[in-house]
Amino acid sequence: MSPTAWPQDENLRALFGDEHVLNLAKLCHINSKAALDDFRLYKNNTRRVGKALQLLIQRVTVLPVSSAECERGFSCMNMNDTAVRNRLAIESLSALIFIKTNGTHPSKFNPVSYVEHWLKENRHSATDAATGKHSIKLNENKSSFASLF
Repeated sequence: MSPTAWPQDENLRALFGDEHVLNLAKLCHINSKAALDDFRLYKNNTRRVGKALQLLIQRVTVLPVSSAECERGFSCMNMNDTAVRNRLAIESLSALIFIKTNGTHPSKFNPVSYVEHWLKENRHSATDAATGKHSIKLNENKSSFASLF
């Protein structure tokens, strides 16, 4: 859809933009007839934006206008999925990419509430043994060798 100039012929002006609105309405899964009716009312100098046209405008504003965001996503994926980190699950890699491309800067993130929630659910803390099991405390009366048995 290339931009076109406003037609000089009055008959053509009546239909100007209708095809674009119909295509966008189909793309955005909006009732095409209602969107077209709202658009024609708007064009006829009523400047009233109906519900279907408003919904179409809202959905069109989130459509990407370039592939730059997609390219940033691929770059982020290539930085996270390296030869050293090639065993990440798809869900983990997807979450990392989502946070990197859509999340706020790490300095603005406050993890306290999430950590508290994690620990309240009896999840393991960072001080647990590497296996994820709770570490065994040594009995002070036994020697370190005896505590192995």
